[in-house]
Amino acid sequence: MSGPRRNLPSLNALRAFEVAGRKLNFRMAADELFVSQSAVAQQVRALEEALGVTLFKRQSRGITLTSLESKEPLWYPTSTA
Repeated sequence: MSGPRRNLPSLNALRAFEVAGRKLNFRMAADELFVSQSAVAQQVRALEEALGVTLFKRQSRGITLTSLESKEPLWYPTSTA
């Protein structure tokens, strides 16, 4: 398999996003994942940077998921052939 290799986000970052999105709270996500609140926030920020989008709107009393204005996929599958 040759060609440019895409940097994929870590599984930990995807897990942190999934739980934080379900709980809408980094602290509660951290409790479920048995890590610190800071670790969840850092993983989510790394995922946002890797994808080039803001996934959460951070507010003083919690977080909310953002919606993508564009319906274009964030990434396209690459052919292995």
